[in-house]
Amino acid sequence: QNVPEPTHYVLDYGKADISKYCKNLIVGGAVDQYSDGTMNLTAWYNGEPYHAAPMSLLLAHTALLRNVTDTGSITLTNAPLPVLKVMYTNAQGAMARILAAIFIPLAFAYVSACFVLLPVHERTTKAKLLQLMNGISATMYWGAMFLWDYLVFFIISILFIIPYAIFADLEFFGKYSESIGKHLENSCLAFC
Repeated sequence: QNVPEPTHYVLDYGKADISKYCKNLIVGGAVDQYSDGTMNLTAWYNGEPYHAAPMSLLLAHTALLRNVTDTGSITLTNAPLPVLKVMYTNAQGAMARILAAIFIPLAFAYVSACFVLLPVHERTTKAKLLQLMNGISATMYWGAMFLWDYLVFFIISILFIIPYAIFADLEFFGKYSESIGKHLENSCLAFC
């Protein structure tokens, strides 16, 4: 369709009905001829359909060819690449790594937050005061608290690592040293 201002035409078409705009306008183009004899060909395509970009390029080249030869045409065949089993397993592995990267730190954040519960409970029930009044030193009290919290955190860390080490070792203990499991494994080995 020949229109004097194609950009304004397309924008006005989109303002009227956006769903019709997205479904009906797949490819388009504009040809500008300048007074010095040069020509500017602009090809447009809708990003939603997969075939729109090559189709737009094909139509632009066909328009250039017909401008020169009057009857020329170009044929395009577009076939999707077959989905390989390797690509599917890579996608599954990537999903497992993403889920591990989200949920493992989230679980450890909840575990770390649980360490606040005991001191808050002791402050409200005055259990710490009772302990100190009975002759336990503050160093012994806080040392025992630290050891207990450390032991709980260590056991929970091991319980988090065991299922991944058994069932999903490449997702968690990857072949690279940057994987999250390697960091946790090194942390556990360093503190034990």
